[in-house]
Amino acid sequence: DLHRDNSPKILANGKADLSQFKNRFPQMAKGARLLKKLSRVLGRQGRTVGGDLIEPALPKDLDLYALTSVGTKVEVCEDGEYIVATLDGFLTLDPKSNQVSVTEKIENKGGISVKTTGDLVLNVDEFVEHGEVQEGRVVKGRNMTFLSDVFGRVISEGGNIHLKKNLSGGVADTLSGDIELASHVSRSLVRSGDGEVMANFCESSTLIGKCVRVEHAVSCEIVADEIEAGILEGCMVVAKKIHIHTSDERRGKENLVTLLIPDLSHFDQLISKLQNDIADARSQISAKMQQLDLLKSDSEFAKFLVLAERIRSGTIKITPDQAVNWQKLVEKHAQPFAQSAKLLPALEVLETTVKQAEDELKVAVHERIVATEGVSCVIDHIVGQT
Repeated sequence: DLHRDNSPKILANGKADLSQFKNRFPQMAKGARLLKKLSRVLGRQGRTVGGDLIEPALPKDLDLYALTSVGTKVEVCEDGEYIVATLDGFLTLDPKSNQVSVTEKIENKGGISVKTTGDLVLNVDEFVEHGEVQEGRVVKGRNMTFLSDVFGRVISEGGNIHLKKNLSGGVADTLSGDIELASHVSRSLVRSGDGEVMANFCESSTLIGKCVRVEHAVSCEIVADEIEAGILEGCMVVAKKIHIHTSDERRGKENLVTLLIPDLSHFDQLISKLQNDIADARSQISAKMQQLDLLKSDSEFAKFLVLAERIRSGTIKITPDQAVNWQKLVEKHAQPFAQSAKLLPALEVLETTVKQAEDELKVAVHERIVATEGVSCVIDHIVGQT
């Protein structure tokens, strides 16, 4: 729809949402006709009080080319001249120059309030707001930049948020992008699910992110995987890796620093179990080796085992007459041979078990070391209580 519509948005259930406008930022498709130039029309003749004819002045011509800007062009067709969009985007009319532009980003200069825009839900990759975001207003989008103070809620679906002025009593929230706070933050919630929070000065606020970097924080709660702070006064910080340049108290309230230590009980239990399994298997191997050595201590049986292996491998060929004597020898050593035949496969199974358990033990020990990597807390200067 080409026209801006500031009437209340009608919901699916038929009710009107007074907090949102129907079509605050008209969106154009590439090739859409925005303006048409109409032919000049001559005025009618007039007369003076003396009855003389007055010829009408020639109407001024409109230069469409002077009205085009970014994302628009003049297209001459059989039925006239048009200003058309050269890309998919949002329509902007400059009241000073009267130029028409279509941009991929929305740039608003009137601020966010009940009267100007209502709450905004933006289907655009980039949004720039020059005015204030008033208390109670909600702006939802992707990559958003605010050049004036924000008192409402700014929510991004995975994009970055840049606040050039103050955030007071509001919310800056993104799923996975970064949040940059160039000025002061007070009584606010700043949260980045999987991104970085960069702040200048924060007071009585909550900062949450994968990584939080703040120059100066007073009476704040900061939760992250990594925290890099310049000056902290009366704050509570929780992280896996913490670096504080100066830690100070604030009105008798000290800084509370909590280091997140990963739960290693699972690794410790697994490592202990594998070590016990290896020790038990080696004990069984030792016992079976003793049984096998005891059987081989009989010199006749030991010679029989060597001879049996050579016959099995084909190294020695026996004649039919020798086969009779060999059968008698087999019957003589049948019992110890059967015992050794059971011991050897059992030893192979136990040795395989030991090797597998040792490999698993190496992996578990390595994963335990990796889990504790980067856990550190460094405070360069402590003033007062921490």
